[in-house]
Parts: sequence; structure tokens; C-alpha cells
Amino acid sequence: MRKFIIALLAGVSLALIAPLALADHHLKGYPPVSMSTVLGQLEHQGYYDFDEVEYDHGSYEVKAYNAQGQRVKLHYNPTLPSTPAVKPKQDSQQLTMAQAAKKVEAAGYSNIYKIELEHGWYEVKAMGKNGKKVEWHVDPQTGKISKYVWASSNN
Repeated sequence: MRKFIIALLAGVSLALIAPLALADHHLKGYPPVSMSTVLGQLEHQGYYDFDEVEYDHGSYEVKAYNAQGQRVKLHYNPTLPSTPAVKPKQDSQQLTMAQAAKKVEAAGYSNIYKIELEHGWYEVKAMGKNGKKVEWHVDPQTGKISKYVWASSNN
């Protein structure tokens, strides 16, 4: 009986600790799906000209245009079923937000938690390999990227 109680308590403890470990992963700003994947899914659904996409509290907050040309703000969960595909409008001369995210991911920064079009370039914010926040600027005309490392981890 004593072994049963010990095993039961160990199981209950593990069941209580596991969600906290998973929650900590999301508290650190690590989204469950890569930013380029999310942007690709949204483009596939007809969204285009993204102004900002940010991962927060389990979903992505998105500011973009829908297939009808209306500016929208939505919360997107990439794990839910998507709507039928439509062809998005796109300026072929300019890098898309998804392409900018792919460039940063290719540089080794897959934990992108925010991307927005700001001051004529894409600002891409990610967690660096050392746990510090890193900001990339991607020129949508040339594709050139430059990196800025935050002075403090509180940003």
C-alpha cells in the first residue's frame, strides 16, 4: 500500500509540474510554430501586406489586408483548421514578410516572436541562441539584413 501511495504522489506531482514546464517555454516568447510557417499559412488564406505579426499568449496577433482588400486585425492560431486557399495580392518587386522571416530563420534565429513593417524595413525580433533578444532589420527592396542586439534582456 505504501508503494502505491508513493507512486500515486509521484504521478500527481509530475502531472502538476509538466504544464508549468510547457508554460515556461511560452513565457520566454518561443512560439510553437516558426514565423515563416505562420506567414505562409496566412498568405495561403489570402492575407497580404502584413504590417505586424506578434506571438503573444498562445496566438499570433496579425495586422494585414484580407482577400477582399480590407485592413484587418486578427488573432491566429496555426494549430486550428484553416479556411480555403485564395490567391493573395503581392508586389513581386518587394520581399514579403514571409520571405524576410525565412532569411532571419536561415541565419539561425528560429524563435521569432514579432515581425512588423516599420520605417521602410521589416523589424524582426527573435530570441538569440544565448537567450538575449535580437532584432534584425530586413530591407524589403534589397533583402539585405542587419542585426541589432538589445542592451538589456527586459525589452
